Amino acid sequence: METSAKKHSSIFLSIYILVSGLLWIAYFILTFSTPLTEASNKFNLTLFSRTLLQISIILPIFIAWFASFYATIGLKKYTDLIIVSEDGKAVRLIGVGISVLIFGLVLSLVAGSLRGYILAYYTEYLKLFVIINNYITVAVPLVSYWLIFKGSYKLALTVTDKKFIKSNRFFPICITLVLSAVYIVSLFLNPIRQSSPYPGTPATYYLSDLWILLTICIPYIIGWFLGVFSICNLKIFTKKTTGFIYKKSFKRFNLGITIIVGFSIMMQILSSFSVSFRNISFDWILVIVYIIIAILVAGYLILASGVNKLKDIEIV
Repeated sequence: METSAKKHSSIFLSIYILVSGLLWIAYFILTFSTPLTEASNKFNLTLFSRTLLQISIILPIFIAWFASFYATIGLKKYTDLIIVSEDGKAVRLIGVGISVLIFGLVLSLVAGSLRGYILAYYTEYLKLFVIINNYITVAVPLVSYWLIFKGSYKLALTVTDKKFIKSNRFFPICITLVLSAVYIVSLFLNPIRQSSPYPGTPATYYLSDLWILLTICIPYIIGWFLGVFSICNLKIFTKKTTGFIYKKSFKRFNLGITIIVGFSIMMQILSSFSVSFRNISFDWILVIVYIIIAILVAGYLILASGVNKLKDIEIV
């Protein structure tokens, strides 16, 4: 059974690396070959300045992906060492969930670059592209949050009971409800959610309000609850687990996951405010983009560091 689990884990990791690598190649090609049209060049950038800007964004994102790749490899090695224990099975689920979340990030980058081609040459497919891309950005994180939640819940059950876990959910539920309310209000105040009068700026959803609520809002909110509960579960485990060195190492692992999941949730919420960015200067947009990238890089670097320390403990 242990050998079979390791084999399946290795197959999943190999497929993940291959597909992610192919997506990154596609992202690089699409990013640097997307035509510079009047509609897509809102800030009147020259080809040279746009290329420099793209490089300054791609490099830190690639560092984040490389850190996530390193963390994924480390998690695989770590869970192989403890695969027969309840901790090992739980952490393995969390690792798969993180991998899915990373895959979704790379997929969204490719979709963002692909949109430039569609805006330039295939505008008749723009509506279909936006709808499909929106459902991908809903489905992939939702699957990831579910896997991370399942793993974190199993992990928390190794140190406490269900009653204690549920008793720690009141405050997170309140926070998530407030964020959900803000998201729903801002989303339905978005004037281009169904159609857009701006050249080069497609509508956000191209769906009726009812379908936006049922197929975008509700799945997003369910995912946020799962993500927030996952953070709570990991906090409980970190607090109640024994062993000073293990606890200290797991704190870093927990912090990395908290930043990554929290970042993913905040990015989904910020998507409802995207229309407001039209009124922000180019300099401020750059500042916002670099801050977002810095948080992402920090989260994956911290996660990779935590995984490495956990692995070292088991090897010793």
